[in-house]
Amino acid sequence: MSLRWQTGCAGKATVFSVLLILSGCAAPPEAKIGVRLAQADLAYGPAALDHAVSEFLGPSASGGGGGSSGGSKKSGSDKKKASADIDYREIAGQEVALVVGMAQPLAEGWYLDGTLRLGQGEVDYVLPAGSLRVPLGAATVVFDEEVTLQARTRFLEAEVLAFRQFALPVPGVLELGAGGGVRRTHSRLKVSTDIFLPIEIDSRFQQTQTYGAIQARYSLPRLPLRGFAEGRYYGRDAAGIRGGVEMVLPLKARRP
Repeated sequence: MSLRWQTGCAGKATVFSVLLILSGCAAPPEAKIGVRLAQADLAYGPAALDHAVSEFLGPSASGGGGGSSGGSKKSGSDKKKASADIDYREIAGQEVALVVGMAQPLAEGWYLDGTLRLGQGEVDYVLPAGSLRVPLGAATVVFDEEVTLQARTRFLEAEVLAFRQFALPVPGVLELGAGGGVRRTHSRLKVSTDIFLPIEIDSRFQQTQTYGAIQARYSLPRLPLRGFAEGRYYGRDAAGIRGGVEMVLPLKARRP
């Protein structure tokens, strides 16, 4: 069974689960709509940077900028590979998304949350001097200067999480959940430097990634605003922790 087949099936299963919840196939679900503001999900970064550097080097050179991820192509072992020392934990960015979904009650204190998100994000990061190395023929050029990375993304993701609610001794509700999802990202990455060896890369890339997730939510009574912290695991080369806030409003069906 190939990895591509497994990834495709996992993504289709997640989308099917969300649509199943949205269709209200069991007990009456609770519809929601809202807006999410969060730290940027950077899982698209390694493959997008790989693609940008390979476009810059051309087909005769190997592409690789910061690791591998879904959608990138690996070159033969006999070719040199461009590389960059990037600690994605140090990169600051944000994303905003429109949220629609359903919360399906399962048992007392438990519910299944199916969500679709459509949004966009942006990241600006300065790569420290000496971090980017690019092969040129038999030699390797080390950029002894800062390199600016600018990323703009548009994404669509479907997610299903099972949550358990916990009462607290203080006002508010804590919810802990786990599950997974699939994310489709269209990214535009600009790489530039103009000190020693000027370069200007403007690259576009698309990729679909599946992920596992754990999440904690905290909300106050009678307020539509809640905070969350989550960890996502896209595979060996992409994982991260981030936080944000959501404003979620219930959608009540009109009675005849």
